[in-house]
Amino acid sequence: MELKNSGEIHIGHHYFSPQIIATDVIQFQESMQKLLGSTPYIIQKGVPIRQLNNKSFDIRALVQKNDKGLWSVTNVISRIANISSYNTSICEKACLTTDVLKHLYPRDKVKAIIQSVYNLSLRSAEIMDENETYHLGEFSVDFALDNDDHIGIIELNGKPQKDLYDGIRNQFTVYKRPILYAQYLHTR
Repeated sequence: MELKNSGEIHIGHHYFSPQIIATDVIQFQESMQKLLGSTPYIIQKGVPIRQLNNKSFDIRALVQKNDKGLWSVTNVISRIANISSYNTSICEKACLTTDVLKHLYPRDKVKAIIQSVYNLSLRSAEIMDENETYHLGEFSVDFALDNDDHIGIIELNGKPQKDLYDGIRNQFTVYKRPILYAQYLHTR
């Protein structure tokens, strides 16, 4: 959703071009009621996502427990959206995040961003482990960089999409680490 200077509210789904244009708040509320029905939703403030060649991209860290039962970051990739989409779930390609960032930043800045991704991912894992209701062995953390180079968490996924890692360095570790963690649990 985007409030335009004209007062119109543009509502899109996956792509920049709007599906619905509301001319005022009442029409917006009616449109949202039709879309959502009685399903409760949380709406977060939009983030102007950093672009690479006019394409949005995100950063996804795969966090898995290892053969010692400790959280580790297995891989960090980026999904690059189609040119007319802000939604990286519908992506043109996935590649190592370092390959994306090196086109935007000097080496020391790339290293600092990757280190922040690792730190935030592992801190997220620690927080997840505080809640004993859940027992996770893996999840992914999706990040976005804004136009001021601030990094923020978009979401955590309890069932990471592993086929994104096919053909990318460390792809076998993506599948092997859960087995090693299962062996660790079995021998405890």
